[in-house]
Amino acid sequence: MSKFTKLGMLFGVTGIMTSVTYATNNVKAAEASSSVASSDSSTLPKETQSSVNSSLSSSTAKVVSSKNDSSTSESIKNTNETTEETALSTTVLKQDANMGQGYYATTNNIFARSLLRTNTQAFLDSIHQGSINGWNKYGVLPSTVAAQAILESGWGASSLTTLANNLFGIKGDYNGASIIMPTQEYINGQWITINASFRKYPSRNESIEDHGRFLNDNSRYHNLLWQTDYRTVTQLLQSDGYATSPTYAASLNRIIEEYHLYDWDNEVINVNTGAMDNLSVRGSNLSISGWHISSNSNNKPYSYLILLDANSNKEISRIKINRTQRADVNNVFPSVANSLNSGFNVQVPISDDMMGKKIKVISRYSSSADGNGSFSDYNFTNVVGMPVTSAGSLDVINQNQLDRIQLSGWFATDAAVNKPYRYVILLDTATNKELGRYQVQSLARPDVANVYPNIANVMNSGYNVAIPLTSQLLGKQVRVITRYSDNAQGNGNFVDYWNDGKTFQTRGNQNKGWLDVFKQSGNKIHAMGWHITDSSLDKKNHYLIILDSNNKELGRYKVPTIARPDVAKVYSTIYGAQNGGIDYEIPVTSAMKGKAIHVISRYTNDAQGNGEFTDYWFPNQINKIS
Repeated sequence: MSKFTKLGMLFGVTGIMTSVTYATNNVKAAEASSSVASSDSSTLPKETQSSVNSSLSSSTAKVVSSKNDSSTSESIKNTNETTEETALSTTVLKQDANMGQGYYATTNNIFARSLLRTNTQAFLDSIHQGSINGWNKYGVLPSTVAAQAILESGWGASSLTTLANNLFGIKGDYNGASIIMPTQEYINGQWITINASFRKYPSRNESIEDHGRFLNDNSRYHNLLWQTDYRTVTQLLQSDGYATSPTYAASLNRIIEEYHLYDWDNEVINVNTGAMDNLSVRGSNLSISGWHISSNSNNKPYSYLILLDANSNKEISRIKINRTQRADVNNVFPSVANSLNSGFNVQVPISDDMMGKKIKVISRYSSSADGNGSFSDYNFTNVVGMPVTSAGSLDVINQNQLDRIQLSGWFATDAAVNKPYRYVILLDTATNKELGRYQVQSLARPDVANVYPNIANVMNSGYNVAIPLTSQLLGKQVRVITRYSDNAQGNGNFVDYWNDGKTFQTRGNQNKGWLDVFKQSGNKIHAMGWHITDSSLDKKNHYLIILDSNNKELGRYKVPTIARPDVAKVYSTIYGAQNGGIDYEIPVTSAMKGKAIHVISRYTNDAQGNGEFTDYWFPNQINKIS
């Protein structure tokens, strides 16, 4: 058993560990220990009294602002300097790797600090934030780094700590600041004393963070980063060779448990919370704002909001977001990584998949660019209903014009978002087959907006369309559908309004005719009369066709139509009545001679007289062509 262990056990030192007490170089601590030693000297063994008393020998250490100060050695020798010097009771520091990388011990005053340790909470307060920051930056568990700081600095009473806030004996300089201390180093098989430069920190928190950087920068310790169980971390510190003492992990565990330092771990692990500031429908967007923090967001640089159907929990969509700053959240949760950048504020265009559903939101931190991989979710309980508010009316059906149907009305719906193409579609009620679709432009309807102010597109919900009348539409019972679509042809994603089932009857196909003259004059057959039909709307080719008594075609002749105002006066409701006249001389052919003939008038959409057509069979006939 070493001398340190024996003396520690004789005194029964508590708080740090029962077997080892850290060395001190602080003159005030030494003076206080002298007082303690003199008052209780009868209780101390001789060798112990001698060790404590010998700590009163004094020297001076110089604080420097640069590691390249050529006057350092001379400054150490000058015991009378007072400007940037701190008077310390000091002896040569000797590294003891048994207890850690930064453990420098002396034999002169090994008990003074532990005997005087009266304000542990003040020390813990001074290293708390640095311990938290070490986790957030490097993944070093707060409880273990705090226990190491307690052990290696003797509750902050070591000369390196009191003079330079250096808790771990890290050499070099910190942002150019350092302190020179005499140390014993084992070189070439023997201990020699040298002046060494140690880092000087603005506060203990920077020392804690720097310690985390040391562990992060040395690959041998990477296995303990981001571990969340302190016993695992302390054992890894020991097995990785941070300290050679076989009881190093147990010593750290005792400190952690005695001072409940595992509560610091709970501040940074398994923290997953958030708040939804706003979840509402605003015009054509779903407005979402709030924040989400997670202690498991480290190494998860991609953020998403995921929209779910609240009833089925099925994903509707996911939106990649950039987190916004939330200083208010960071003030409440300074210990949680990324709490400063935990906010979100997005406007999500309302899609068809959302309409009519109740929507809830998940905030996600993910390791994968697509939002999968390893992730940390927070499920918000807020739910917003996505109403499908629709209203419409077919106001006017006007068939006064013989060549068109005039329809006007309006259709407003929240589901019209992202559907810029509007159509009016006519269906045959007998077959439910489409008779035609007609693109329309949106018209302002302030009267409708006054009645339905909450529908997204209500102000421009009107339409007025002239539908060209075709023979296909004649005589049909028709249903009118109004549609919003995301497709230029009216297909794709769409929302329809069926106008409360309203239908109307188109006017029928009237077909009238008369031959005033049908006779042979020499080698000509004179046909004069008229033929009118509504189906000539889309059949602009007019033919006269000669048939024999067996209805065999003997010839066809494309003939012009002529004005017949007299016919129009009688049949004003039939399309083309104004120009339905016939006056044409048909040449007699050899095929006609000797035969009885009659004639039909035909309107067709085909230039050769075939295709779709409407015929009128005149009763007139010539009994025999000569």
